[in-house]
Amino acid sequence: MKKLSIYTVIIIGTLLLLVSCQTEIAGQEMTSAAPSSEAIEPANQEEGPAFPPEPPGGQSAGIEMSTSGLSARLEIPSSLSLGEPVKVKFFLTNHTESSLYILNWFTPLEGLGGEIFRVTRDGRRLPYQGPLASRGDPTPEAYTLLEAGETAQVEVDLSLAYDFSIPGNYTIEFISPKLSHIAHSEEEMARSLDKLGPVEIPSNEVVLAIDA
Repeated sequence: MKKLSIYTVIIIGTLLLLVSCQTEIAGQEMTSAAPSSEAIEPANQEEGPAFPPEPPGGQSAGIEMSTSGLSARLEIPSSLSLGEPVKVKFFLTNHTESSLYILNWFTPLEGLGGEIFRVTRDGRRLPYQGPLASRGDPTPEAYTLLEAGETAQVEVDLSLAYDFSIPGNYTIEFISPKLSHIAHSEEEMARSLDKLGPVEIPSNEVVLAIDA
């Protein structure tokens, strides 16, 4: 009986040892197969964003586009003394990939021939007091050719048409012509007034301080 008991104890101990070894091996396999949060986290950090970041600037930092493909830009000193000429530089740019013929009417390209600027002093709009050009049928000589990407530049003296005799803060903006024309060739140039219409030419606004 004692020998039988000893054998029984040995068998039971062996079985328990085998079960313990199998359990430990299975646990090690499960641990190595399951990804840890520490292994996943750096991989996610190394991945880039789903979409590339937007470059600095954009269409809002560049030149404003229009249906006409044209834009205007004004430049003027930030301040002038009372009695000085108020000369503003006008830039007209063709942003299209083709040549354009622009009718000069109601733009500084023909000089001051009407109210083509919006001028205000301390928020109050000033009346235009300059010359008024008489209009007949347009002629080819009234057009200016702008090649693709080209800019035309002229300078006009606004003190000849507006009252800058009072010190204050003035704002100046070009007004898109309500009666103009754009042609892609000389054959497309308008020959009569009924062929004309508004042309959108967006412009920036400049601020001028007149000091006493």
